[in-house]
Formats: sequence, C-alpha cells, structure tokens
Amino acid sequence: MRWVIIGCAGQLGAEFLDLLNDAAIGLPREKADLTRPFDLEDFLLAESPVGVINCAAFNHVDKAEDKPYDAFAINAWGVRDLASLCFRLNIQLVHFSTDHVFSGQKFSPWFENDPTFPANLYGFSKLSGEMWARSINPKTMVVRTCGLYGDKGRGGKGTNFVATIQKLAKSNDSLSIVNDQICNPSSARDVAKATIQLMDPFVPGVYHLANSGACSWYTFAKTILEFSGQSVHVQPISSSQFGARAKRPQFSVLGSLRQGTRDYPVMRPWQESLAEYLKIG
Repeated sequence: MRWVIIGCAGQLGAEFLDLLNDAAIGLPREKADLTRPFDLEDFLLAESPVGVINCAAFNHVDKAEDKPYDAFAINAWGVRDLASLCFRLNIQLVHFSTDHVFSGQKFSPWFENDPTFPANLYGFSKLSGEMWARSINPKTMVVRTCGLYGDKGRGGKGTNFVATIQKLAKSNDSLSIVNDQICNPSSARDVAKATIQLMDPFVPGVYHLANSGACSWYTFAKTILEFSGQSVHVQPISSSQFGARAKRPQFSVLGSLRQGTRDYPVMRPWQESLAEYLKIG
C-alpha cells in the first residue's frame, strides 16, 4: 500500500518522496491544489492509497496578514475538504502544522495539550486546518514542527533560513538578525524520518516533532555561518527593530508529552542535523 504526498515539491514533501521511495506517489501543486481538493477523488479512488501526507501550505507568514483569504483557502478550508475526502474514502491523513499555533508567551517548551492562541493570521489559518482535519476525519495525525529547513530551499517560498543566511553572507559585510525569538530549528529530513516511524502503527492524534535543543534566530544564523566557514559580522536586534509585518511567537520551542516513551522517535540536537545538512560532519 502506498501513500500519496501532497506538496511533494516542497522541502518536507521531497524528503517523504525520497524516504518512502516506491511506497509513495508524489503530487505537486499543479496536480493537487488544496483549493480544489475534490479534484483528487478520482486519483485516490484509482490508486487506493493507505493514506495522504499533506505537506502543502500557504507558509508566507507576513503575506498572510495582507492576504488572509489566500492563507485560509489553503491552510484551513482546503484542509477541511481534504479531510472530508479522506473520511469518505476511509483513508488516513497525516497533516503538518506549526509552532505558530501557540502564543509564544510561555517560556518553557510547548506540549501537545497546551492551549493554542496564535500570534498571527498564518497561525490562525494553520490552527483552523488542524481543527477541521481532526474533527472531520478520525484517522488524522497532526504533526507540528518548528523552524523547518531542507534540501536547499525547495518549496513554495523558494528558500529557507539556512540558504538565505548563506546567500546574504556572500554579498554583505554585516547581517542583523532577531535575537528575541526562540525556537528549535528542525531538519526536514529528520522530521520526515520521525513521522514515518510514527505512521506504523498509525495512531491518530497531535504530535510534536522538532530537533532537540533551542536557540534564537541570531544564534542559528551565527552557527550556520560558522559551520559554512563564512566570516560575516552578525548583529543581534529585537523583533521591534526588525519590524516584520506579522508578529512572531517570542518562545515557540516544541516539546512532546510522548518524548521518552516506547517507540517515540528520538530527535537529535539541531546542531548535529545542521552539520549534516551542510555536509561538514
């Protein structure tokens, strides 16, 4: 039995496609647009997959403030319709969400049962998708992750933080990076591997998967440059100084209530994953 991967051209979907190999069928956006999820019905009926892994999302945090309809169309209503389709076909759904569903106003790791209260419209759209998926299809696994990067910036945004920092360092003598937002940077490959481990046996629910440890974006940037062998001055600044359109959670480190239990994936330190991603270790 195979899995259908929606958003297979993105950095997370591409990892699933690579890791699952013959057990996966990848559908890029042009063949699986979440704003038209019922177009998938004939395909799913023909393939009879064991389930769908949804890696597609409107993930432009700042743009969501000005284009809330676009964000909700993909992250909420599209997920609602996809979950309905999976329910009618009696197949499993793995749906990816974000640390942005939390307010960021608790300065200890956020667990699966902590109250959600997004700080921005992107977070509200993702939380809405979570709620629709779980309420419509009982065979739904929601996986929240944080600070995701993978395969040199493939995906809807065309880049990721690691690739952006490396690129900026080539053309600037100094970089100013936010130092008051704390998260756990996470390798898309590590998250995909851990999710696959959780998928057999498939147990519905909400899961947090992120590399262990935590840091600010400033520290993350300095580590990227150090591991890359790039020598550029990095200046710490506050979120207010940076002036992003959307408010970010100040502390969005993800932890898991299931960590340490039998068969739950052990997520390695973010520094180790970053080193492997940059192929220095």
